[in-house]
Amino acid sequence: MSYSRWSTSNWYSFYNSSSEGEKKEEQVLSLWHVSDNKDFTYEELKDFGQNKLWSLYPLADNEDILEALSIIELFIADVDEDFAEDDLK
Repeated sequence: MSYSRWSTSNWYSFYNSSSEGEKKEEQVLSLWHVSDNKDFTYEELKDFGQNKLWSLYPLADNEDILEALSIIELFIADVDEDFAEDDLK
């Protein structure tokens, strides 16, 4: 699933289904900015904030960082939904 694309954003971001993680914490978000490409697990993203994003993507502007935070929230919500049944065990 894609959250953003180059044609309308400085980000290309997607739920990376090619990752081999079978656990919730191992699910991967590919968060690629025009300046740098990075992948993060669900576990890593749980504690992300603006300062962390600024340090990882120093060429991103404020609007880009806010968009990335929104993308991370969507990804976390999708993973939580995908693994909701597992969380009840």
